Amino acid sequence: MTKIKRDSINELKFSKLPSERLDEALNLIHGVFWEFNAPMHSEEAKQSFTEVVNYEDYKERLERKHYEDSEDLFFFCFDHLLPDFDMWICEDNGEIVGVLAADSVYIDLLYVDGKYHRRGIAKKLFSMMLEHFDSDEVSLISSPYAVKIYKKLGFRATGEELHNGGMSAIPMTYIRSYDVSKAA
Repeated sequence: MTKIKRDSINELKFSKLPSERLDEALNLIHGVFWEFNAPMHSEEAKQSFTEVVNYEDYKERLERKHYEDSEDLFFFCFDHLLPDFDMWICEDNGEIVGVLAADSVYIDLLYVDGKYHRRGIAKKLFSMMLEHFDSDEVSLISSPYAVKIYKKLGFRATGEELHNGGMSAIPMTYIRSYDVSKAA
């Protein structure tokens, strides 16, 4: 892997993920997972990741359906109680090099192409998410590989390392500092 030198990076573009580019975003996520996370996990864990991070589930979450027929009355009545969900991307010359997927209280995925690590991309994506949701507290489950990155973003471990299905994970939470400018 060749790192991209800071002075050779084209102007990076940050935006919400257009749904028609979901496949590209998931390809980046899977590529980064296989490069950095998979080597420390079992075959069972790798299979589980592949099954959980799939196009249909994320498409449905991005374009959540609002049910209007009587058969889905439960969902029609309670859909508004589900947390909003969105995805943000970072592009370099039209290529997706970073992705964050989250709702207002939980980060599902945060992946940056290895060639672009240590460039502030994760920090910018996280800040866009916080601004969008105006979240004061956000949780996630981190792979051992990413703990240092999340700590730099202000997350703290909130429990012991978990082991499930061949994967290791650390629960973490970010709590925004009290901002007196928000008090009124």
